[in-house]
Amino acid sequence: MSSPIEVAYQLRDADGDVLSVAVEYSLDGQTWFAATRVTTQGDTTRGLLSNAVGVVYRFAWDALADLGAASARPLFRVTPSDAAAAGAAATVRFGLDLSGAAT
Repeated sequence: MSSPIEVAYQLRDADGDVLSVAVEYSLDGQTWFAATRVTTQGDTTRGLLSNAVGVVYRFAWDALADLGAASARPLFRVTPSDAAAAGAAATVRFGLDLSGAAT
């Protein structure tokens, strides 16, 4: 699998607030790091529109920059927030082999 890796997520907010997201990864589930975004692909992480139905966005993760050319099973999470508070995080684990095919 090559880097960047596109991760799709959906933002829902009953009030339709403008949201920001924190995008992070972890190898152990306890220590989290900011995921490096490929700024020329995917969507930004700030000023994101939302509604009660949900709006789909894509984060282009430069996993190679964050993990190096290695195999890993990282956890990946997206945490939305508006001006008032943070929302519930969505977390997923997947296998990566940045030196070859996906696992």
